Amino acid sequence: MRNRLRCDRLRSGEKKQVELELAVTVCRRSSLFTVDHFSEAIQRHGKGSAFCDVQLHRHKCTALISDVVASCLKEEMHRI
Repeated sequence: MRNRLRCDRLRSGEKKQVELELAVTVCRRSSLFTVDHFSEAIQRHGKGSAFCDVQLHRHKCTALISDVVASCLKEEMHRI
């Protein structure tokens, strides 16, 4: 039996928050095409942290930006 560093599964809300923050950061700083490689590196090196259970790829990142972030920004602009 090999010793493996296991990831404690995040609660659903925490995982969603981490993925949303990463999506916004990637969107602001680089191309969404890079999120696939970025996400894989985070999973490999994030063992034992909130990043170990992240499943964020280009399509999901695009959906988060388009659906979640854009709708929040629209609501905020209507309030102004």
